[in-house]
Amino acid sequence: MVQPQADMALQWEMAGEEGNVALQVPAELAANEVVTRLLGDNQQLREALQRSNQALRQRCEEMEEWQRRSREEREFLSCRFQEARALVERLAMENHSLSSLANRDFLNRTLLDVMTVVVETLSLTLKTLFQSLSLSLSVCVCVCVCVCVCVAEQYWESLAASEREMEQQRKQHSVTVDKLLLQTHNLETALKTDRLVITEERYTHTHNLETAHLVVTEEVHTNRYCDNNNVFQEEAWRRHGCCLEEAERALALKQDLIDKLKEEVEQQRGSLETVPVLTAQAEIYKADFLAEREAREKLNQRKEELQDQLNTALAEMELCVCVCFRARMEKMQQRHLEVFRPPRPHITPNQVHPTTTPHHPPPNQLPDYRCPKCQYQAPDMDTLQIHVMDCIQ
Repeated sequence: MVQPQADMALQWEMAGEEGNVALQVPAELAANEVVTRLLGDNQQLREALQRSNQALRQRCEEMEEWQRRSREEREFLSCRFQEARALVERLAMENHSLSSLANRDFLNRTLLDVMTVVVETLSLTLKTLFQSLSLSLSVCVCVCVCVCVCVAEQYWESLAASEREMEQQRKQHSVTVDKLLLQTHNLETALKTDRLVITEERYTHTHNLETAHLVVTEEVHTNRYCDNNNVFQEEAWRRHGCCLEEAERALALKQDLIDKLKEEVEQQRGSLETVPVLTAQAEIYKADFLAEREAREKLNQRKEELQDQLNTALAEMELCVCVCFRARMEKMQQRHLEVFRPPRPHITPNQVHPTTTPHHPPPNQLPDYRCPKCQYQAPDMDTLQIHVMDCIQ
């Protein structure tokens, strides 16, 4: 068995229009039987592949030709089918038109009778409906007007009460604010007076203390051994200190009272600021009430207009009903006259002989008064109309 070397390789080359492949074999492998046999097998396979490709190409051309013929046949058949369908539809339309023409007279007569009955029934129903609607509309409008009036009166009363209450509160607040301002002014005046008095007392007390201190100092320097004078000096200093502390506490209490009064004055001023807001709200409520009153007046006016329109419509409907009833009665009388009138015999001049007997007309055929719904045979038109009305209901 021949081992392939690393530097040896097969080189393939495409040549010719048919895609023939020429295999170049190295000189070292040309004398090998296996390579020769493989080359022969390769050549045979190539020829077989070319033959199969040729057969497939011919088969494909035949298939394309068959598809083209099939497409042409389908198009031809579809055209013929469309023509046949159009013909069938035209024939069906002609058949339908002929059948409709055949049944039109009977249907027209039947529908005319049925529509007459339906118009009468609808007129009665509409009249009843108009009456009930007018009654319900009147009741609803009356109820709405009463409710609106009651609500508006209650609203106006509550608004007036709230206005009176706000006016009383405003007056009370103004009086309270005036009192508080007067108290504040009096307290400020008293506080100023107390401050002046306390300042004067403090100044006098300080001056007295300084004078006493000088005197005591002189006495101490002059008489160091006098114990009674020392005790008296200490008591005087203690007494003056207690008075000063009491004055400071009273001043602090008055200052707290003044601060509280100032806070109350600010609160009263804030409540006074809400009075214009409440007044504006009252004005808005008043404007709403006036607008509601105007809307109620417009509603009453609209109600009167609708009532007039309803009366006019009822009068027109009654007039139409009377006209329809009169036309129906005339048509019924005409039908009865046509049904029960004997037909006149058609006599030609050639048939007139003095000796011949008179020609008797054939007996009259009864008209076909049938109900279109249940095929009930009625003796006359009135009975048929009554039956149709009952049958429809």
